[in-house]
Amino acid sequence: MFQFFLAQSSNLFKRNTRPSIECLKNDRFYRDPHRPVHKIWTNTECSKYFLCLDGDVFEFKCSEGLLFDVVRQICDFKQNVDNCDITAEKQISKPLLEKGGCKDKTHLSCADGTCLPSEYFCDGSVDCPDESDEGWCDMDNDPNAAISCDMSKCHLPDCFCSKDGTLIPGQLSPNMIPQMITLTFGVIGCNSWRTRILEVDRILIEWLKLELF
Repeated sequence: MFQFFLAQSSNLFKRNTRPSIECLKNDRFYRDPHRPVHKIWTNTECSKYFLCLDGDVFEFKCSEGLLFDVVRQICDFKQNVDNCDITAEKQISKPLLEKGGCKDKTHLSCADGTCLPSEYFCDGSVDCPDESDEGWCDMDNDPNAAISCDMSKCHLPDCFCSKDGTLIPGQLSPNMIPQMITLTFGVIGCNSWRTRILEVDRILIEWLKLELF
């Protein structure tokens, strides 16, 4: 998804190596560390970004009208980018988690040893003093990620899993599966989903009444 967004929002011309640009070996996009101070906030300078691979620095440039957000690592509209003065994304230390030796078994350890409830990690809100609770939240490091499904131990009706999300429970054919599409012109969020779902249930009940009579 990350690479796809960049491909959609940046020019896709052949990349040129830039030996004059310092190589920052962090496997992330960054700005020219020695760019002129008076040009830092210009559209031209803020739309450029670089990547160092095997010692070679490659130059990229956002599409016309977009600037590079070094924190989110994407090209975005000018009004959404406020870090043209930041050269590189801040490197966040990896949390210790269970290795931190927290006395409370329901707690996990930040990179600096601070112990916090496990549900605080990767919940979208920074809680660790060193921000490590939100810095390593990919599928391989998120302590609260769903457990990988074991196809050999997962059986209906207590459990069901599909490697790519296309396998139908019970090996049923598609024409045996009841389906419903919900159309809405509003946003369903945490504060409105219950109301919307209850409204759908009410409509279904009315349909059933019509079918029965």
